[in-house]
Amino acid sequence: MTYLALDLSKSSTGWCWWDGEAARPLYGHWMLGSEYSTPGQVFAKLHALMVDHYALMPFEGVFVEPPLNPAQLQGHTTIQTIRLAIGLAAHVESFVHAYPCRWIHECNIDSWRPDFIGRVDDAGLPSSKGAAFSTAPTR
Repeated sequence: MTYLALDLSKSSTGWCWWDGEAARPLYGHWMLGSEYSTPGQVFAKLHALMVDHYALMPFEGVFVEPPLNPAQLQGHTTIQTIRLAIGLAAHVESFVHAYPCRWIHECNIDSWRPDFIGRVDDAGLPSSKGAAFSTAPTR
């Protein structure tokens, strides 16, 4: 089974593709737009890049982070940011249904991040960030 995982963002959309057989996944990022890009230009670029990616490395499913929940926002998040985030997620979902992909799964960052950067255990580590960097080599 091959899949594509996306971390959607206008300035740096991260992608990771894995076929289930390779020792390591392939990954990279796409710049979908700048401060001067309209939402339509950003969505069109995402579509074009997904078409190109699918032509080179087909995928059966997509993992994507769900869009922002407006009820949980803090700070200076604008309606344009919310519109863009929801639009990017909706565009990926429509792409999955338009192409012969079998599934899309929204996966919240809280469900996978501890497995990648470490979990807090009873050993006294102050945070998961400490767990991730405790094994990093020092100079």
